[in-house]
Amino acid sequence: MAQTIGLILGVVIVVVTYACEFAWKSIAVANGWIVFFLVAKPLIDLTWRWEFIQFSEQRVNVQAIVGICIIVFASVRIVHLRHIKFNYSLVLTFLGIATFSVLYSPSSWGFNELIRLYSGIAFFFVAFLVLSKPALFDRFAFALIGTVTIPVVLAFLQVAHILPFDYWDWIEGERIGRASGSYNTPLGLVYFLMYTIPLTLYLLEYRKQWWLRISLGGSLLALVFTYHRTAFIAISTQLILWFILKKKYKMVFGLFAIGIVCVVMYAGAFQRLYEPLTDAIHGEVDITGDQFLRGRGLIWATFLTDYVQGDPINWLIGRGGSVLNGSLSLDEMGENDPHNDFVRI
Repeated sequence: MAQTIGLILGVVIVVVTYACEFAWKSIAVANGWIVFFLVAKPLIDLTWRWEFIQFSEQRVNVQAIVGICIIVFASVRIVHLRHIKFNYSLVLTFLGIATFSVLYSPSSWGFNELIRLYSGIAFFFVAFLVLSKPALFDRFAFALIGTVTIPVVLAFLQVAHILPFDYWDWIEGERIGRASGSYNTPLGLVYFLMYTIPLTLYLLEYRKQWWLRISLGGSLLALVFTYHRTAFIAISTQLILWFILKKKYKMVFGLFAIGIVCVVMYAGAFQRLYEPLTDAIHGEVDITGDQFLRGRGLIWATFLTDYVQGDPINWLIGRGGSVLNGSLSLDEMGENDPHNDFVRI
């Protein structure tokens, strides 16, 4: 009996040892996980509804679990790359201040944001392993465009009312659905399009593949149905800058011509879409009031005022989380998020 137990225990130890060695080599030596997480990001974010457990005031979902895995994997990889001298002093300083800020004012939402920050910045230290060579970068670009195609298709299914909208808005008293690709807001889809549209233009320079053209056209059309004002300006700027830098001035002229035609044909729609901005520019709406950008002005002003009312330590290192901790609140609007990455940082 003792010999049997010893034999089983020995087999288990051997199996666990080899499994640990395999896991170590897969993380510390191989680079496949880096490509996987970079390419799978658009699909991982589609799981935002899947929540498992409650940690203090925060729900733990797939994104949080993946973020922790990335931090662990990147830490192991960085230790294995200790012979390489990283010149990221500013990044490390920023991470140090953010960490100290959360530890100084600990909160569940602060740790949540810190995990998101660390998991993103982790790729500053390891992404070069899979993106520094042109052939590797091209494969990554193809794969990322392919995965972003999925939320783009989902956006069209939302427009066709086959899938429900996840985000609704009010324009002149009319409730309209905005395509988000099944993300919780259109901004999730917009972020990925801001990466893949330039990547598609880059690949089309020497790969005249039909599916890339369809992908570019589909991405631009999906962008229209997001009704995201800033995204229209940002991606239009990307396109114009691309063709200027490639010295394709006929394309630049063509884009301007198409833009003018669209503005003339859909003048009413553009006026309604950008009315909050034009009213603010003309001084008709207070940019710190609740009428500017659906209350964004009031939210930004409240958060900045809350920050200014803090003590000198908070001025230097923040509050440990981008929520209101002072005497101010936005209870009537049901908001405790700055809705601005600059304010959040």
